[in-house]
Amino acid sequence: MNRFVIPFIISVSTLLVSCQSLPMRVTLNRMIDSTIVLPDELTCIRAGEVVPVPTTLALSPKLIVFIDSTGCSSCRINDFVLYESLFAQASETGQYSILLLLSVKKTMYEGIHSLLCNVKYPFPVYLDTENSFLRSNPMIPKDPRYHVMLIDIYNRIKMVGDPTTDAATMSLFNKTLNDINVLL
Repeated sequence: MNRFVIPFIISVSTLLVSCQSLPMRVTLNRMIDSTIVLPDELTCIRAGEVVPVPTTLALSPKLIVFIDSTGCSSCRINDFVLYESLFAQASETGQYSILLLLSVKKTMYEGIHSLLCNVKYPFPVYLDTENSFLRSNPMIPKDPRYHVMLIDIYNRIKMVGDPTTDAATMSLFNKTLNDINVLL
């Protein structure tokens, strides 16, 4: 338990903004150690093809990168290249999986599906057409700063923050990941 106190404190401090620090702290306190419910129905697209959702996904810690349908999904899809180094690290170490999860409105599904099939990312992208991720996880605010999180194998949130944003968050991500894997 003490292994997660320091990462929690660092996680809180990396997301704090001067005048918003108290609401952010309350939000992070509510999120950390909450259990995430992953959608039952996901479409997985890898290298331009629809593939089955890997059964091994449930067996490892996961970095969830959630993109809500209220934002520009196609804009965020272009940013997926930022996660290539993390996919390489995950593949090399086998310590975690990455879940790039897009909540896609049914009216936009065909366009997003087509875009992902044309882009042909070498890593999987998961589509949630029912918006069940946010509905099943009310502790996650609409603010996208809280939409990247590291969860353990029991789906408990252990860190909130995007490790691609800066070296300090990447360091926190690696430390938290190591702490999770020590307990396995």
